[in-house]
Amino acid sequence: EVQRTGQITALQRENEQLKARLAECEKRAGAPESRREPSAAHTGPAADAFIICDSQLRVTDVDEAALRYFGAGLRKEDVIGKDLADLVTDSERYERYLTVGETGERFTVEESVVLPDAGEVHLVTRAFRVGDGLGLLISDVTAQRHTDNELRRHQEMFRSFMDSAADSFTIYDSHLNLVDVNETTLRYLGPGVRREALVGKSLAAFIPGRQRHVPYLKVMETGEPYASVETLVLPTGGELTVATRAFKVGDGIGVVSVDVTSERRMQDELRRSEERNRAVI
Repeated sequence: EVQRTGQITALQRENEQLKARLAECEKRAGAPESRREPSAAHTGPAADAFIICDSQLRVTDVDEAALRYFGAGLRKEDVIGKDLADLVTDSERYERYLTVGETGERFTVEESVVLPDAGEVHLVTRAFRVGDGLGLLISDVTAQRHTDNELRRHQEMFRSFMDSAADSFTIYDSHLNLVDVNETTLRYLGPGVRREALVGKSLAAFIPGRQRHVPYLKVMETGEPYASVETLVLPTGGELTVATRAFKVGDGIGVVSVDVTSERRMQDELRRSEERNRAVI
């Protein structure tokens, strides 16, 4: 839930930044050349770069940050007045840009390119109509993609760790709704049970009543772990004795259940054996 909220906030922030940049592009495209003043935001390379073309797709304005995508050492005067076809080697892309100018339907593409001064970079290019011409907004998302890839790698490692564990792992949110569960837990619940069918369900769906709610809520409130040993009746009909430990995870709770059925049987057998020996003596 926290991660989803953060993603929504980031998207909203990106959308506001994009709208501000688009508004600035449209303002620059509509202003007479003599009245244009350099903006402080474009005195050097920026996170976003823009290009504005007329109805014939000739470049009428470009900021410094965009020059690096057309070749090393280029200046604004080298680019302004050129046909976009001379700068974009992909003919299919050029045709898409023409379509944007004709129909007004925006076009977005993400790609990886290799720049002489920066190596491989990941770019998101947005094309939109500006007046009777075309605007291009190019965003360098290399750092974001590296972060995304690193996050994905950690998620894959976490999933591998969870699913290779012999113990049962479950994670609940602050409302005791299931967030995640590992393969061992799914096996306990019976053949054919899928993770997707369980995520989002309340703790009460797995453990009826409130016998676990109270101690689990206390764990979240105090941060003090909770431990118990109990015998469960599985949906498959068998019984399982587990040693369970619950601990706080973020604003939710993590639960690890260890199968101690064999150990408990051995303890019971040992106790019965001792009782028989005392009876003989």
